[in-house]
Amino acid sequence: MANPQRGERTITVDGKDYIVKLTTGAMAKLEGLFSTPDKPMYFPQIIDCVMKGSVTHLQAYVWASLIDKQPDMTVDDASRLIDAAGGMVSFDKLLNQITDANTPDPEDDLRPQTAQATTTAIRGTGARSTSKRVRSA
Repeated sequence: MANPQRGERTITVDGKDYIVKLTTGAMAKLEGLFSTPDKPMYFPQIIDCVMKGSVTHLQAYVWASLIDKQPDMTVDDASRLIDAAGGMVSFDKLLNQITDANTPDPEDDLRPQTAQATTTAIRGTGARSTSKRVRSA
């Protein structure tokens, strides 16, 4: 059974349930699938290709979203599943849901926070410092 809080969704094709979830590992596999030694391809670029309608990228995206819970799924298996479900149009809403589940909200700043420089730093306090603190008169 799919756990929506973990970004999982269920699709039923020919009476069989498939759990769909795009994990970090699946995203990395997608990058590896489309990257070459001379030209890396990053996940946002793949999503852009999916949104522009690249069938190759759509097929791989569906495959990647299935392999977490169906690890024996191949890209060809994913293609047959897409066809059995009625084509990519049948997956459109599902793909949007799993993409949204793996996309941070714009107001969430997930970048590492850096320490703010302070103007009140005291010189000569580091472990290897040879400076001496001097008081002004």
